[in-house]
Amino acid sequence: WTGSVNANLDVVELSQKGLLLTGTTDSLQLRMGQAGVALQGARFRIDELRHTSDGLHLHGKLNDCVLSLGDLKVEEFGGRVACGGGELFLNHLQGSCYGGHLNPDDSEVRVELGETAPFAGKVSITSALLDEILNATLSTDARRQPKGKVNFVGELGGRLSDLRTWEGKGEFNFKGENLYELPLFTVVLNILNLDFFDGRSQTGEVVYRVKNSQVILDRARFEGPGVNLDGTGIIGFDGLCDITFDIEALKVLEGIPILGKLVSLGRGLFVDAVRVQGPIEDLNATVENFLIHAEQDSGRRLKVKGLKLEPKKLGVGK
Repeated sequence: WTGSVNANLDVVELSQKGLLLTGTTDSLQLRMGQAGVALQGARFRIDELRHTSDGLHLHGKLNDCVLSLGDLKVEEFGGRVACGGGELFLNHLQGSCYGGHLNPDDSEVRVELGETAPFAGKVSITSALLDEILNATLSTDARRQPKGKVNFVGELGGRLSDLRTWEGKGEFNFKGENLYELPLFTVVLNILNLDFFDGRSQTGEVVYRVKNSQVILDRARFEGPGVNLDGTGIIGFDGLCDITFDIEALKVLEGIPILGKLVSLGRGLFVDAVRVQGPIEDLNATVENFLIHAEQDSGRRLKVKGLKLEPKKLGVGK
């Protein structure tokens, strides 16, 4: 661990618990290898500071700072702080992130201050703005940029010094407009040539697990006007994706809307699944499970036929 701090302290009281301190910090930076965290403009109060046989013990509260963790920034960050026995514990965390807010009752992190820094944490974010997240993480067409709100809850643990040990789980839920322009969904919908109308509300859900340097998607769900997508697969820590989406398309049969498992690509060709592969910034989509009408079959029943097409490369927002 390496770090630096620039702070002003005031001694308020000396008691059996030790020093009661208040103060402000212009900057506090901690770094372990390539991973780093920084606090700026923090106000803090140390309610207990004492030294025992097993080291320094500290209890206090942190308020009104900007937390930087890589490209992620949390404003108005604060929470309760406890340090002792070689362990740092932050709980009841609050702050503003991408226009949403941390839920204090479900946000905390615990880190052992050792060489490998084992950690365990959980976070809950409500009403984050989807366009702010995308502006910070992806390059998208502003005219068709997805807009809406995102709720997130997740857990993660392992050793900070080794990504291969990281394990966890989480869930995103989002609702808004133009969600079909999200990278994982747009490559599927473009290959199916399905039409959508701006301003129509869509919803989505992503349920995942983290293990073996992969994000395992147990569910990547999109529900929009006329079509539902339900995907499972993996996204590696290197950004490589392999996800298969099942399709449900809304059809009208004799005036009655129904959800069907087959989508027509024209020329008598039908498909019920699309596979998405490649790096997340340059995804490829291929259709799977082809079925075609057999012309010699007077009953016009659908028959399976193995067809192999060249992958169709698609870009975000096209």
